[in-house]
Amino acid sequence: GNIIALARAPALRPHALRFVALTASVSLIESLFFIPNSLGCYACARWPVFTAHATGEALAAAAPPGRILTLAPIFPLEGGREIYPEFATGPFAWRTAALVDPPRRATFRMVAPADLADLLAADPPAAILTGFEHAEFEQPLRAYAKAHGYTAKTLPTQGVLWLPRPR
Repeated sequence: GNIIALARAPALRPHALRFVALTASVSLIESLFFIPNSLGCYACARWPVFTAHATGEALAAAAPPGRILTLAPIFPLEGGREIYPEFATGPFAWRTAALVDPPRRATFRMVAPADLADLLAADPPAAILTGFEHAEFEQPLRAYAKAHGYTAKTLPTQGVLWLPRPR
């Protein structure tokens, strides 16, 4: 707006430098009040990429070797752990799988809550990670964990890790 005003008002052209300096000064003074709040963006430890990695490391340290069952696959993957390929899309295929007929689900390797026990019967999870998606969608994972003797452990960063009973 200032540039347009200077271009259209010939009377202001001789005073352009003072006008621009005044405008810049006012803008700087106004923004000084917001600088402390905006400095939070430089706190790298709070950036999602770093918090996801920290959660992944905490998960890897707490879980026994093997696949991790979760609707939030980024965390086990960040910790260098293996997930079930059927859950690689996170909650997206899980949410819609119940709407797809069973033969088609098998074709696309989709898992619905009704299929969970059959999938895990041959290859039970080393641990189950919950606490990142809507409770309704994670309920079948928690029910499986409770029915198979897993115990809940809250991770220091975020989430609940369900661990199998020691043998």
